[in-house]
Amino acid sequence: MASAHPSTLAQPTSLDLNPRSRTGAPASKPLLEDLRLDYGPIQDIGEFLLRCNRCLGDCGIELHLAPISEIARINTLEQSSWGPFTPILDTRVGDLTAEESYCFVGRNRDGRIVAVQGGRVFEGGERSLQDLADDQSLYYGKGGQPGPGQPTCIVTSPSARLIKGRFVYSGALWVHPEFRGFNLAALLPRMSRAYALGCWGTDVTFAFVSDQISSSPLFRSYGYHKLEPSYSIYYNGEKSYQGSLMWMDQDELVADMLEFGSAGIAEIDRRIGLGRGKNKSAAIG
Repeated sequence: MASAHPSTLAQPTSLDLNPRSRTGAPASKPLLEDLRLDYGPIQDIGEFLLRCNRCLGDCGIELHLAPISEIARINTLEQSSWGPFTPILDTRVGDLTAEESYCFVGRNRDGRIVAVQGGRVFEGGERSLQDLADDQSLYYGKGGQPGPGQPTCIVTSPSARLIKGRFVYSGALWVHPEFRGFNLAALLPRMSRAYALGCWGTDVTFAFVSDQISSSPLFRSYGYHKLEPSYSIYYNGEKSYQGSLMWMDQDELVADMLEFGSAGIAEIDRRIGLGRGKNKSAAIG
């Protein structure tokens, strides 16, 4: 897989979706407040994020940018409808900073958290996704190692050796059951991918999906076309998760974003017009 150097994505101008200064920003704030885009097709990304944000508002959700540690906290509170999430974004497993990670938190009109989406950016350089998985820095960061009882991973997907440069893991998607009729499982991952491209200039976006979901209609909503086994998580030598690698390069990301920006958001608008749906699909890890 060819991977462009991040500097080739930089544009001569940037785009501020809100021109206020970013200094002294609160721990949690509306996602588009003070957001500056410096990479990729910034005008297209900006318009896409604005449209998605308006769509979420029509659903009764305000999206905030929060510390990455919020994922673990919210997951603990919402176990009944969420279940385990990836160690890649778990701050109880490895240290993560705001310079390499992000967390979207959606709140309803009463202030209750009803949606989560996160991401972690890796500066791989010449080290591939396979290298990061082999030495466990995919979970624990550079030089980190699992302690007793902590998770480890094994990746055998051939394309993991080709994913290099600056790449982002986009995952930990959760939507409260009351809001699963709006197809937010399609909207939030695309916002995550566009956000990472615009803010970091990512070459590749990747995620992992369980065997159960990859064989279900829900998989198609994510927008990935490349799927390759296998990825496994182990605790104390016992396999706890089995899935596959899914990924897209920056050109595929932009093409999918533009297509969804016309047809996908229109479908969500239609669902909003029909009233709250009763989607019975399982929670997304």
